[in-house]
Amino acid sequence: KAGHWVWVLDCGRVVERDAKGKPELMIGIHLDISERRESEERMKTVSLEVDHRSKNLLAVVQALVSITNADDVAGFKTSLRGRVGALGRAHDLLSQSRWTGTDLQTVAQEELGYYIADKGDQITVDGPKLVFGASAIQALSMILHELATNAAKHGALADPEGRLRLTWTIPDDGGLFEIHWDETVNLEGRHTDPVAGFGTRLMTMLVKQQLGGELEVATTDTGLRCRIRLPRDLLVCPGVRPAPPRPRATERRHGPDGTGARVLLVEDEALIAADAMERLEEAGFIVAATASSLHEAELAAKTADIDAAVLDVNLRGEQSFPVADILNTRGLPFVFVTGYQAAGLFPDRFKEAQVVRKPAPPGSLEQALRQALTPEGAEESPQPIG
Repeated sequence: KAGHWVWVLDCGRVVERDAKGKPELMIGIHLDISERRESEERMKTVSLEVDHRSKNLLAVVQALVSITNADDVAGFKTSLRGRVGALGRAHDLLSQSRWTGTDLQTVAQEELGYYIADKGDQITVDGPKLVFGASAIQALSMILHELATNAAKHGALADPEGRLRLTWTIPDDGGLFEIHWDETVNLEGRHTDPVAGFGTRLMTMLVKQQLGGELEVATTDTGLRCRIRLPRDLLVCPGVRPAPPRPRATERRHGPDGTGARVLLVEDEALIAADAMERLEEAGFIVAATASSLHEAELAAKTADIDAAVLDVNLRGEQSFPVADILNTRGLPFVFVTGYQAAGLFPDRFKEAQVVRKPAPPGSLEQALRQALTPEGAEESPQPIG
């Protein structure tokens, strides 16, 4: 009556028949189970999303293990433990908000909480309420963790008279968020080179590649200064006029095993992207282009001079299937990478595509890419991918 479809569970039986056995009276019930069906569908969606997020988190940890540097085993353990802890705190915050996002004040309190409890009079945290989406919280947590760890070892939090100010603002033009990290410390006798080191490399990957922002880190006359500028909308890329599609090279430029092939790497997690890039380049591939959003990936798929692509299925809540369609029109092979386990996730047109499950076992991504590039040799490697 209200004009919408409902799901109905019905059951009944015939209680009277005529002399010829034709039913004359039936008794039964029609039960509206629409709410139950909707609940079941929500549970399926939540289950798939939890599976995806857990696999993605494991892939991030795997990438951290691969790219964390340390001079000794003890240093490696300490660095890795701290970074995994930052991931865990970010995950807790997002779980509490049901993955809708968290405000920066809460993230800052989580990452600096230990230091605030011990040296609260040295630390100032201030700024308007800024709520970032789930895709940015993990990266922001790790960035603040790296800055706080550096401050505790070499900067303001290692100096009894040091001062740390973490503030953020929205400029009048509204184009960018700005996060300011300022340390005041007695530099005499201290060796601080914030431009070097793995921590700065990690922050650069997170800010520039994953969040699409700008990072400035420098030592001043009074201490360390860090400026982070981030787009207002981390999920939408500004419009770019697409260039005409670039045709595929007529001659194969790579070896029979795929060595030398130029690859487009599409991944929205900076750490996973860095790990995948290292794996591919060690295996002899050339990572010719990277993208972290659907818009960037579509543009690269149309215009980049590549031989193949590696596509993360979920790009900040959007699926990369349109990118795969573009690659198909150019006759370029590709490999999907995903934390989802559901077989029905992929449209029928991609049922023959190579799929690597996160976290990717060593060698699996490289093997899948070789098979995609040289399908005639696929039968020589019968073991399943992922």
